[in-house]
Amino acid sequence: MTKSNTPLPGTAQPKAEPPTVGENLSSSADVVLHPDHTVDEALLRLREKGRFFAPVVDGDAIVGVVTESRLAADCGDDSQEIAVRDCMRATVPFLYADDALSLAASIAAQTEIDQFCVVNHDHLLLGILSVPKTATGVPAAPRRVDPQVIRRRLAVTPGRAASADPGTLGTYAEGPTLYVDGRAAREPEDRPIVSLRRRRHQAMRTKL
Repeated sequence: MTKSNTPLPGTAQPKAEPPTVGENLSSSADVVLHPDHTVDEALLRLREKGRFFAPVVDGDAIVGVVTESRLAADCGDDSQEIAVRDCMRATVPFLYADDALSLAASIAAQTEIDQFCVVNHDHLLLGILSVPKTATGVPAAPRRVDPQVIRRRLAVTPGRAASADPGTLGTYAEGPTLYVDGRAAREPEDRPIVSLRRRRHQAMRTKL
């Protein structure tokens, strides 16, 4: 006699698991940039893949993130000379793949950060989450998240304390360093890269 999976009348129905970040990735991490890529190179790579957000990788560590809009608006005038390191955001917003999708919506509502690196619990990059494009089914009024939780979802850039938004998140990010697994952007070869900061320093020395 086979057992039926139909619950008996009056018994509690099993609750559906909430959607997770890992189930709703917007894209794989198919665009990664090096800090010494020029803004021109970065924009070309992003637009070739139709991406608007990318991690900046040095070796196997994620050291920052950039958006297509910020590169174009803030650094477009000297895009052939300015390096990505001078335009990137050094605090890296991230989520774990098994975080609830509603957490992403809540953080986005409180911080206006809507693009995240998605990692596993070894802090290896799995993909990118864009909240506006993927957060279907998330409550219209997301729950408020403790700022301490948000700070732990901002990764620390290796070698320095990453400044968070002082108005919302406090002084420093508290999260871990994030890594890629064999997908780091290679450092540009066969040509010198002069960053904006280095050019300004050289100009000041010339005037002196």
